[in-house]
Amino acid sequence: PDEDDCMSIHVLIEGPSGTPYEGGFFYFTMKCKSTYPMDPPSVVFKTTDNGRVGFNSNLYKNGKVCLSILGTWSGPNWIPLMTLTTVALSIQSLLNEKPYLNGPGFTEALCFADSIKKYNNFVQHETIRVAVCNVLEDRYAYSQMFRNYIHSNFLKNYDNYIKICKFANLDLSEQQWNMTSFLNLFNVNIPSCTYNYADLLRRHEKIKLIVDKKKKKNNSIRECVNDTDQYFKDLSENVNESEADFTESDGSLDESDTNVDESDTNVDESDTNVDES
Repeated sequence: PDEDDCMSIHVLIEGPSGTPYEGGFFYFTMKCKSTYPMDPPSVVFKTTDNGRVGFNSNLYKNGKVCLSILGTWSGPNWIPLMTLTTVALSIQSLLNEKPYLNGPGFTEALCFADSIKKYNNFVQHETIRVAVCNVLEDRYAYSQMFRNYIHSNFLKNYDNYIKICKFANLDLSEQQWNMTSFLNLFNVNIPSCTYNYADLLRRHEKIKLIVDKKKKKNNSIRECVNDTDQYFKDLSENVNESEADFTESDGSLDESDTNVDESDTNVDESDTNVDES
């Protein structure tokens, strides 16, 4: 939830493994109406390279998210039993192995395999460029609550990003795929793409250096905090031990006082015996 507005929700969906969206960080905002859950939330797609890139027929470059449960696509409507998790899972299902087939009436039997492959090439390149590099380079705003998660997962997936940049679709490097024919059929405004994996590789290497440096700095700060916490913990334990020792010492003094009193009593008794004598 947003810190200033509990009706606004920030959502980060990581591209599923085995899809052209793999490893991408896709950011959405949800806004619940006063009539929620009777009515669905409104959803805006944010990972668009500032309005220049859409990632399939359901995720437009202007931020529109097309889902029937949101009332922005044909199909089953929203019901009050649905939740924000339902919406997030529905969006995640759009990030699939063959997003070309997300379009209405598009089936694998009716589409050329080459078209599916070319569109996957486009999505994979733009995922690496926009949903990974641009995100890590802070080229557009996203909720800072996701920063640590994004940095951590970038480092975890780094080798896979490098593998994609080096080996996947290298024959497309520095080339363009004109999507005009696709747009005419699909009526989706997605620009042509310049494939430049060599540049993406350089950007990844630079980003890793920066993220590693930040991680080391954060670890140093964390170690400093832990050391400080340990110092005060040890200090507190030493104080408690000193208080315990002092208490035991008081007890010894009390026993000594008792012995003195008993000695005084014995002296008095001795004096009495002398008088009687």
